[in-house]
Amino acid sequence: MNRDQTERLVVAFEKIATELGRANDTAIKAFEKQWPERKEFREAIVTRVPTEEDIIKENQGASDEPISEWIGFREKQYIEEKKAASSPAPVPETGESGGGRAEEAGSDAGTVGVSAANNTTV
Repeated sequence: MNRDQTERLVVAFEKIATELGRANDTAIKAFEKQWPERKEFREAIVTRVPTEEDIIKENQGASDEPISEWIGFREKQYIEEKKAASSPAPVPETGESGGGRAEEAGSDAGTVGVSAANNTTV
């Protein structure tokens, strides 16, 4: 084999290699189109049409959040004060000013209220 023939063979093999590469790319694209890669499944989104009752509750400000999330510091303090006021208040043994029962404090016996000083009923 002389030098000319070898060069012609090299050129022919290079052309064959490029055409085989193109054919491979075409085969890969056809394979991916026919059998696509499976995607990761998403979680199902469940929805429903709101009823009239749901719409009314939403308009009035109701939500599905637990109460602990929308009660603030002042509301918690108010609830604790209400619980403390509804529990029986201890009666002082000595005559302290501003506390105790209405008869002991010397005020009108017909009125009942809450003393802000020590959270007792007067």
